[in-house]
Amino acid sequence: MVTSIGRMAVALCELVIDTGTSLVGHSPYVWGGGRNSWSIAARQFDCSSFVRWCFANSGVFAGNVGDAVTYSQTSLGQGVPWSNIRRGDIFFMDHIGHVGIYLGGQYFLHDSPSSPTGGVGVSRLSDVVDRDDRAYAVPWYDIVDGVVRRLV
Repeated sequence: MVTSIGRMAVALCELVIDTGTSLVGHSPYVWGGGRNSWSIAARQFDCSSFVRWCFANSGVFAGNVGDAVTYSQTSLGQGVPWSNIRRGDIFFMDHIGHVGIYLGGQYFLHDSPSSPTGGVGVSRLSDVVDRDDRAYAVPWYDIVDGVVRRLV
């Protein structure tokens, strides 16, 4: 039986995801972006400031603007095991160097130069990460840290 609180949480997760997907293909990745009013207005984010923006614009506290870094986001909300990840949870990759919002079905929403759009985009965990600083390309799921946080 789904409670009214459960339905509200699902609706809030959908609002977070809708907020984020509105920028798919419309927001380039900018390292260090999204930490002041002008870069937020210009929709210039990096992964952690993008995740913060999605939640904050949906009414969910996800840290302060200036503190939106992946490491600080590992303490937000409630920790859940990777085996219990669900739509709307945030999870971390690449030694807490990247964060995304899980969409379900192995897809996630994130802001990365390695996304299909070179900024805010949707990737599949089996997609290959194409990064200049790697000796070889690997799929996203090979660099998932197993750290999952539930904010809603």
